[in-house]
Amino acid sequence: MKNGALLFIFALLLSAACSAQSEKEVKNVAIFVHEEVELFDFAGPGEVFEVASRYGSSIKFNVYTVAATEDQITSQTFLKIIPNYSIENCPPPDILVLPGGMTSIPLRNPKVIDWIKKVNEDTDITLSVCSGVHLLGKAGLLEGIKATSHWGAIPILRKKYPNTEVLENTKFVDNGKIITSGGVSSGIEGSLHVVSRLAGKETAEKVARYMEYNNWDNRVGLVVQENPFISLVKKQGFKKAYPKLGESKVFHGELLNLCIDYLENNKVGEALPILEYLTKEYPDSYNAWNSLAECHMKSGNKDLARKCLKKSLLLNPKNEKVKKMLASLN
Repeated sequence: MKNGALLFIFALLLSAACSAQSEKEVKNVAIFVHEEVELFDFAGPGEVFEVASRYGSSIKFNVYTVAATEDQITSQTFLKIIPNYSIENCPPPDILVLPGGMTSIPLRNPKVIDWIKKVNEDTDITLSVCSGVHLLGKAGLLEGIKATSHWGAIPILRKKYPNTEVLENTKFVDNGKIITSGGVSSGIEGSLHVVSRLAGKETAEKVARYMEYNNWDNRVGLVVQENPFISLVKKQGFKKAYPKLGESKVFHGELLNLCIDYLENNKVGEALPILEYLTKEYPDSYNAWNSLAECHMKSGNKDLARKCLKKSLLLNPKNEKVKKMLASLN
């Protein structure tokens, strides 16, 4: 009987964990590829978002390639690629990645430019890498913003887009919806930044560690404007700012990152209502449960901290850090 009862309890726990995983928010990541696309421009971001699905806590990134047609293309003279979709049948992306390379080829295709304009209207984020920034420019999406690209393209960009402030020595520039990143490997920094905004910097750090991209530092980029709701929370506190939440596009990761900053500065009272909201709205976010546990530990409430850590461990049984934190409370 005891063994049967234990098996039954284990089955319930496993079912709950699987259910939580299946309820993850899905973000479609469309990586636009074209003839002679720069290999690292699209492979780097592709790796980041694919790996982030394993560490994404509350988000699953559904990554796929899309091209003007479904015909085979070649990257850098040797790699043959068959796109998952064409621009005619591509699932609506939440994140659109525009790599560089021989962008002169898609720039000559009006259907591609029209597709970028249309898709951008509904994306959460549109990210260019290297000379992929020219696709944004052709679509009229660089007007009045700050941008960057490969160091060799900076003079051309400044001449071609006089209404855009083109920055050099900057890995990425975040304007909110439009993010541009520098050359080749900079697409990794830009993509990690996107993951940080959507799923939290703890997730981005896990992805960087897995990729052995240990030099990742979010400060190598420029965030032009902080999310208005985050600014409001900093001024008024979460409870007073909450009624404005529905009016602003704020991501789970942005709120989570704010809480991490608060906890690092021992601002437990400021972090607590945000973390209570996050664990309610995103119950499968083990990073949010971890932070809420830390919040309770800092306020001396060990019982609530234990409950949060057990919830986190249920969602992510392999987390050794949480196991150690839980053991320290016993």
